[in-house]
Amino acid sequence: MKIFPESFQLKMKALLQGEASAFFESQENPPPISLRTHPKKRKLIYFSKIQKVTWCAKGVYLSTRPIFTYDPLFHAGTYYVQEAGSMLLEKLLTPILEENKNLKILDLCAAPGGKSTHILSLMNGDGILVSNETIPIRNKILRQNIAKWGYSNCIVTQNKAEDFAKGKIQFDVILVDAPCSGEGLFRKDDQAILEWSVDQVMVCSQRQTKILEDILPALKPGGYLIYSTCTYESAENDEQIEQMITNSGMKVETPEPPLGIAQTKYGWQAYPHRVKSEGFYCCLLKKEGELNSDNNFFPSKITSKKSGHPSFEKWLLNEKSFVISQQQDFIYANTTEVNELTQQLSKTNYIRMSGILLGEMKGKDFIPSAELALSLQVNRNLPTVDLSEQESINYLCGEPLQVQSEELGWHLVTFQNQPLGWAKKIASRWNNYYPKEWRIQNKPKQ
Repeated sequence: MKIFPESFQLKMKALLQGEASAFFESQENPPPISLRTHPKKRKLIYFSKIQKVTWCAKGVYLSTRPIFTYDPLFHAGTYYVQEAGSMLLEKLLTPILEENKNLKILDLCAAPGGKSTHILSLMNGDGILVSNETIPIRNKILRQNIAKWGYSNCIVTQNKAEDFAKGKIQFDVILVDAPCSGEGLFRKDDQAILEWSVDQVMVCSQRQTKILEDILPALKPGGYLIYSTCTYESAENDEQIEQMITNSGMKVETPEPPLGIAQTKYGWQAYPHRVKSEGFYCCLLKKEGELNSDNNFFPSKITSKKSGHPSFEKWLLNEKSFVISQQQDFIYANTTEVNELTQQLSKTNYIRMSGILLGEMKGKDFIPSAELALSLQVNRNLPTVDLSEQESINYLCGEPLQVQSEELGWHLVTFQNQPLGWAKKIASRWNNYYPKEWRIQNKPKQ
C-alpha cells in the first residue's frame, strides 16, 4: 500500500471531498498502458485487446504491457508509448491548426518527445515545430525520438526560455509542459512520492512563473499558449494561469473538457479515479491581438541545392524541394522554410537538429544516416532487405545480417516493410550501420 505525505493527503481530501477515497483507491491499481500510433507509418493497429483513448484519434490502451524494447516496430517509430492524459493536447491544438496554416510552434520543454511527436502528427507536414530541451542528455533522447517519428518540418534547440525572447522570432503557438512536483505520477513512480514536499511545490511554482514570464515575449500577438503539468497543485496550475491573466493580459480559451475530465477554474484536470489516465493538467490561453499566420517571413520560392554536392535523388524523395547543405562532413536536407527559420534562430539559439540529417561524407563516400532511413522522405526504391522479427532484433543489437542478397552495396533494412536503418553488403559479408547509441543492449532470452 502506498504511503503518501500527510500534507498531500489533506490537500487531496479538501480538493476532492467525497471523491477522495476513490482517488486514493485508484493509486493502488496498476497504471493504464497507452500509446499513439503513427498516422503515416502504419495504418493498422497491430496490438490485440485494445481500447481507444476517447480524446485522441490515434491513442489506444493496451490490456497488457509488452516489452517494447524488443518490438522492431517500436524502433521503426510506428507508435509512441505515451501517458493518455498527455494526449489531451490534441483537443486544444486541433481547432487552432484547422483555422490557421503555416504556423510556427514551439514546444519549450520537449523531452523526451511525446508531445512533440504528437504535434508533428497533428501538423501533418504544414508549418514548423521547434522542439527545445535545455538538459543535454534529455535533448539527445528528444532528437532520437523525433528522428524516429520521421517528419522533416522540425528543428531541435537547446536553450533557456529567455534565449527565445532575445531573438526577433515570435511563435504562433507555444507549449509549456512545465517541470512540476509530479503528483500525477505517484501511481507509477514511488520515487516521486519520496521526493515530494510542500517546499518542492513552492520551488516548482516559482520556476514555472519564471519560465512563463521569460517565454511570453516570444509569443505573437493573438498567439496561443498551452500550459500543462502532471500535478494537482493549484499553485502550479490555476494560480499560474491567474498570474498570467493579471500580469500579461492573457485570455483563457480552454473549451469544455472531454467526458470524464474535470473542469477547473481555468483549465482541465485528469484524475485517475475518473478516467484511464494519470494526473494531468492543461489550459489554453490567447495573447491579446489578432493572429496573422500569413505574416511569416518565409520566402515562397524553393532554393535549389548548393553546388558542389553530389545528387541525393536516389536517397531522398523530391530532392528539388529541399535545400541541401553541409556542416563539416554532415549533409542536411531542409525545406526552404525550415532552412530560413534555422538561420534566424541560430543567431540567438543553439541548434541541435534541423530537418533531415541525410548522412556523412567520408572522402568521396556517402554514409547514409539512420535518421534518413526513418524519415518519411526516404526513397523507398532503394535496395531493401526485409527481416523477420528475430533477424530484426539481431540487427537492432548491432549484429551482422545473416541473409542472402545478390546485390552489393547499401540496403534499407526493414521489418514488415517499416524501415529500421541501413546495412551494406560487401562481397560475402554485411556491415551493420545501426547507430551504436541506439542499439538494444541486452538480447531477449530465447
